[in-house]
Amino acid sequence: MKPQYVDSLPQSNRGEFGEKKVMDVINSTDERNLKEYLMKSLELNHLKDRQIKVLSGGELQRLAIALTIMKNVDV
Repeated sequence: MKPQYVDSLPQSNRGEFGEKKVMDVINSTDERNLKEYLMKSLELNHLKDRQIKVLSGGELQRLAIALTIMKNVDV
């Protein structure tokens, strides 16, 4: 499930995401081997070295979408 209020994503999970870089979170979440496709499709490549806590609202939305799609879940 994609979080509705992505602006709280950097503070979620006791700060788990805030200090991490985008690529670290993507690498640890990619259960379906989709990271290259989603990084390109959602225009996240230029953000890969940024910390989550400095992303804008739109960048957080795109990251949250990517992280949700990468999970191996039943729908």
